[in-house]
Formats: sequence, C-alpha cells, structure tokens
Amino acid sequence: MRYTTIIAISLTLLLGAFGCGGDEQDLTKENSSVVLSDSEQAALAEELASIERYFQLPIEKRMEKSGELLIRYLDLKDKDPEGSLKTLKSAFYIIAKGEHPLMEEWLEIVPRVVGVDEGLLTDLQRLNEIELEIARHNNENREYIHELEETGEELQAAINDLKAQGLDPKTFKVTLKVELDE
Repeated sequence: MRYTTIIAISLTLLLGAFGCGGDEQDLTKENSSVVLSDSEQAALAEELASIERYFQLPIEKRMEKSGELLIRYLDLKDKDPEGSLKTLKSAFYIIAKGEHPLMEEWLEIVPRVVGVDEGLLTDLQRLNEIELEIARHNNENREYIHELEETGEELQAAINDLKAQGLDPKTFKVTLKVELDE
C-alpha cells in the first residue's frame, strides 16, 4: 500500500517559525561554523543594506516579500543558479532580519521542498524547526509562533503515521504541494 500525503504549505508555514523544538542553542556569530572572507563579508554587508528596509516590517509583510523572492528563485533555478541562490538568500535574510547561523541549513532544505513533486516530511519538519527558532529569536508575534508550533505537531503526527506503517520517514518520499502565497 502506497502512503501518499499531499501537504499544502503556505509561505507562512514554509518560512515562519525558525525554531528547534527540543535542544535550543545560543547560536551567535561568534560560535557559528560559517567563516566568511573579507570580500564575502563586504558582499553580505552590501546585500543586507539593500534589503534592510524590510527588517522593521511585521512578519506578515516580510513573508509577502520573501514569497515574491521564492517565486523569483523558482523562475531562476534552472536558468541562473548563481542568481537563484542570491535570491534565495535574500528571501531568508528578510524573514530572519539579517544573518543567522542556521541559514546554510535552511538554504540546503528549501530546494528539496519548494518546486518539487516529492520530498521528505523530515525535511519539512526541520525547516519548520529552523523557522520557529528564528521566529522566537526575533520575538515575532505569539500568533505566528503558535502557528509554527501547530505545524510542527502536525508534521510530527504525519511522521508518526509513516513509522506506524513500517516506513522510514528519512527515506520515504511523499507528494508535496508547496503553495507560495504572495
């Protein structure tokens, strides 16, 4: 019996809750493993300056802009890999209000769940955890954080369903339908 789950995820779910359920770490620039060269640091500072005006907006407005960037990322993905990565990073920076130590992991996961037909529930779960951690770090509104917490619970229930059927959620792909709301 094939277990297929269609998951509709709004951009809010996709980007909203940058947090880890259990072991929360104090991740800072000082203890992050990412080391940037001087030229990379200068390029980052320039890029952040170009989008800094979005950092003061409420999460809903930042997510709208980030959604626009994710749609542009999908358009560029096959045509301009470098440009698509830059667009994806900008989407992250707007949600996270700048740099964050979990950015690299987020950048690895998003292409596996956005613009694909099948993916892993464990990827969606980790993406939600990252977004929840960032939302908590940024002191986003309680409603938004609660929405991400509920999403985490729903994803965990779906993962438990897979396990109950004897399927490995780390390898078993499900049908994904990620909706990017503008």
